[in-house]
Amino acid sequence: MPARRLASSTVNPIGTIQSGENAIWPGGSIYPAVWSLQLAARAHGLGSVPVGSLARHQAEIFPRLGVPENEGWMLASIVALGYPTGRWAVAPRKPAHEVTFLERFGQRPTWTAPKPLWP
Repeated sequence: MPARRLASSTVNPIGTIQSGENAIWPGGSIYPAVWSLQLAARAHGLGSVPVGSLARHQAEIFPRLGVPENEGWMLASIVALGYPTGRWAVAPRKPAHEVTFLERFGQRPTWTAPKPLWP
């Protein structure tokens, strides 16, 4: 779903953190949860897209959501969820052994998986 359709998406989960939570990679700890959300959404027929470009509009978004001012909150993630239009199927993928390296770049595994491990 293109980001331009954000306003028409079904729901837009937003993840926030308080500054100082992780000074090296602010918000990085939220990405596993976002990915799990996206996988669960897909299992239920919803499309999803992280919309990182909206982070620069935090000052406009937070008041609409009632996020307290001056408490160090930062926008870590916005995900647009909605029912897709057009083609919807399992994304084409190369076999895992063709895109996997072991121990070092370029070293292919000795095993093969000629088709995806899921339906």
